[in-house]
Amino acid sequence: LTVYNCGDKIEFDFDLRLRNTIDFPGLYANGCYRIQYQPRESVTDCFCSKSHCNTKLPVVQAGPVRCYISHGAKNESVVDTKHFCDGDYCFVQKHKGKYTKGCLSVNERNSWSHLKSGHRHILGVDQWLCQHHLCNLDLTRMARAIAPAHRSIYRLNDAPSIVKSIILMGLFLILCSCL
Repeated sequence: LTVYNCGDKIEFDFDLRLRNTIDFPGLYANGCYRIQYQPRESVTDCFCSKSHCNTKLPVVQAGPVRCYISHGAKNESVVDTKHFCDGDYCFVQKHKGKYTKGCLSVNERNSWSHLKSGHRHILGVDQWLCQHHLCNLDLTRMARAIAPAHRSIYRLNDAPSIVKSIILMGLFLILCSCL
C-alpha cells in the first residue's frame, strides 16, 4: 500500500510497508537509505516503485555529519562515547519506550518526497532528525539543533524578501565602488 497526497503534510507520503525491512518507518519510495546505530554495522535499503527500478541502484555515501550511536536504551541521554557514525542526518527514534540513536545517509534523487530536519510521529514511532555534529546527544540538544534559529544566514531562499533586497543592494554597492 503506497500513500501519496493524503493530506496537507508531505511527510505522510510514504510506503506503509517500509517499516518491516529496517524498522525505520516513513522512508520514501524511490529513495535509498543507509542507517547505522551500532559500531561498524550499517544497513542500506533502496525502495522503488517502477518496473525494473532495482537493476541499477545508486550508492549511498556516508554524509558529513558526525552522530552519536546507541540502541534500545530506556534513557534518552544514553550514548556510546567511544563509537560514532557519519551521515546526512543524526537521528533519535523512540519506540515502545526505547531510544535508538545513529546516523542516516540518503539518496533521494528520484523520490517525490524528501526527508528534512525536525520531529515526526509515524506509525507509533517518534523520530527526530537533525543536521549538526553530535546533535543527537539528547532531546534537549536535538530541539536546539532543529529550532528555526539554527537556519544558516547564508541561505537566501529562507530569508525574508527585505533581507534579500538589503544583501543584493550591498553587493551592488560593493561592485560599483570597485569599478
